[in-house]
Amino acid sequence: MRRVQRYPRGLVSAGRWIRPGATSLLVLFFAGCGKPVRVDGRVLLDGKPLPGGRVTFLCDGGLRPALCSPIRENGEYAIQDPPLGRARVTVETFKQEPRPKLGIDPQAGIDPSVGWEDAGPYVPIPARYRSPKTSGIECMIAPGTQTFDIVLTK
Repeated sequence: MRRVQRYPRGLVSAGRWIRPGATSLLVLFFAGCGKPVRVDGRVLLDGKPLPGGRVTFLCDGGLRPALCSPIRENGEYAIQDPPLGRARVTVETFKQEPRPKLGIDPQAGIDPSVGWEDAGPYVPIPARYRSPKTSGIECMIAPGTQTFDIVLTK
């Protein structure tokens, strides 16, 4: 005959809480997973959309500290899966350059046309927006999708 051990009132065995505790942790873990982190918005220069260039987020944490997005003709940009926390933001515009010729450069051994992007129409902006130290633009990245408009002045 097997004897069942009874616990005095107020004492609980660890085994009674392992399953509910593990289940609770899994529910909390999966509730936060799967939510994409995204920052998008528009870049405005003196109230008008900036029609080209690049936005760079320099994040304080995570494995991907620098994330870039091209600026579309309507001024929109999007940064996908940045790390949470503070990010310093820079904005650059580029003078239009002709598309490189197709084919492998014999000296470099690479095809210069691969990865070439059209940076959009060139609009000069103040040089202070190119550096994270002088741009003065910061963003706090939170879970989920958020809109962060970048307003530049001449």
